[in-house]
Amino acid sequence: MPYDFGGRKMSSYFRCSGCRGFYETDLPCCKYCRGVVPMNAADGSPCVFPDRESCRVIQIAEYERLPAEAMKDRFRPPSDELAVLCSCLHCPPDAPPFEAVEMRWLADVKKWACPETECGGLGFDFDIHPVAPRWKCAECGKKWSPPGGNYKPSNCKCPVCGCRNASGMFDDEHSEEEIEAMTDEEYAKAFGRTRAEEEAEYQRFTEEFERREKAEKEASPEAKTDDDNGDEDDEVDDGDMPF
Repeated sequence: MPYDFGGRKMSSYFRCSGCRGFYETDLPCCKYCRGVVPMNAADGSPCVFPDRESCRVIQIAEYERLPAEAMKDRFRPPSDELAVLCSCLHCPPDAPPFEAVEMRWLADVKKWACPETECGGLGFDFDIHPVAPRWKCAECGKKWSPPGGNYKPSNCKCPVCGCRNASGMFDDEHSEEEIEAMTDEEYAKAFGRTRAEEEAEYQRFTEEFERREKAEKEASPEAKTDDDNGDEDDEVDDGDMPF
């Protein structure tokens, strides 16, 4: 039962009466436990939730009411990343992603688990990871995905402590097209040297490399052996040649 919001298709959802996970109404069963009985509304008909946002509000409220032991667990989904799309290392590659808030707290074993009931995946940032790459702050250890998916170094700023140093995946600050379009002044500002200075430095490096390579080759035992063999060949009498 998809709804059209400004040209973007969005599904409505049932809530499984078994695992209590939310699943799209156009699926034949719950995608997490294969249950076929959705929770009912007051009139006895299946309760339909209009969009994923409505489901998330309910799950966040339930998350906030969990016992202290669940909230103190080091592998719980962080409260500021509950809407982050995740995948599980134990699930098949084609398994649908899920939001962090959809993880299950297993009270009997006191562990956070993948929403897939037949999966053995446990723990946020252990078996379960965000789909989008994240940075890790060098100061406070906070992990986050940059706003707008901008992975350039200039966009790196920890949302907690403001540190601009982090580990993780980074994109180049400038694309090849942007570099080619730069004026000499823009290029020097971006890289700290002009194109001419960079070319001269590259030329010096190349010449020095070739000089050292030639010196090492001339000083190698193989080179000396070849020279010795060459001298011996020069002394061979023509009569000893096979032709």
